[in-house]
Amino acid sequence: ERKAARLRAVGFRFKLTQSLFDDGVAELRKYVTEEKTRLVPYGFVTDSGFKLGEWWSRQRKIMIHKLMPMENWIKIKDIFHSSFSAAEDEPEYIFDHSDDPAAAELTKEIEAELRLMRWSENSQRRSFFKSLLRQHHPDVSEHPHAGEAIQFLA
Repeated sequence: ERKAARLRAVGFRFKLTQSLFDDGVAELRKYVTEEKTRLVPYGFVTDSGFKLGEWWSRQRKIMIHKLMPMENWIKIKDIFHSSFSAAEDEPEYIFDHSDDPAAAELTKEIEAELRLMRWSENSQRRSFFKSLLRQHHPDVSEHPHAGEAIQFLA
């Protein structure tokens, strides 16, 4: 135990992969808190020399392919949900909406629904998007602005 403590004191890492992940999480938390954004440029290097952009890109690929252990996934998700609110990070609406108030209301509702799905799995997002297309298609929907909704989704 004493030997392990001395080794840790000089920078030795017993579980290198997990230790590097924890370093990345700490750097990501600091970046997200300071910059108030979820977007990390690929080439971004922290003041301490940590290649945060490359690390974050690798972690996203690992998450997409479902190879990340659940405890690590929870640590990353916690950064984005606890560091700041989404209202600070993102504009109210990302996309352009129609000048017609009724059509704009419909497309803003669709955008809000899509935003709720952004953290879901790809298959869930895909099926949700297809259901929106079916729901708002002008041949099926009786909504007078169904055409604008489909143009928005396209």
